[in-house]
Amino acid sequence: MDKTVNAIGIRRDKRDFSVTDTRPIGGSYFGSEQPFIFSKSPFELEEYDDYSPPILSFLHEAFRFVPENILTFSAMCNGAHNHRILGELMLHFGSTLGGIVDFDGSPVPPDAIDELVKTIAYRSASGLMLPAQFARPEFLRSWLNHPQFQMVK
Repeated sequence: MDKTVNAIGIRRDKRDFSVTDTRPIGGSYFGSEQPFIFSKSPFELEEYDDYSPPILSFLHEAFRFVPENILTFSAMCNGAHNHRILGELMLHFGSTLGGIVDFDGSPVPPDAIDELVKTIAYRSASGLMLPAQFARPEFLRSWLNHPQFQMVK
């Protein structure tokens, strides 16, 4: 993580960093400092209690994948370039570490979904059943160039 952050920006503290250039990780952003936060935590099953079907069954069936850790990146601004940087970070770390991207919602419209994106239902705080999308990192290559591209940040 530190090597990548040092290549693309400036580390502020344990969680905060700024991105100035994603080209070293195959991205396209080069510009002013953009603030982000990062965290790493163990995968905790109870975080996904409100998912149906059960999250481990879903991830195993959809991706043949069982997570050990969760890496979370959040953009602290909402410009189009912040969404792009976030997508490029997810592509890089997901590909490098062999993970799955949890979109933390469902930003991908139906016309952009392919076999690399899977949807599961979860119960929101208001009690509604809503869709949540997960994808293989390579899906982000095409999603980053889609006219409706966005990330849930």
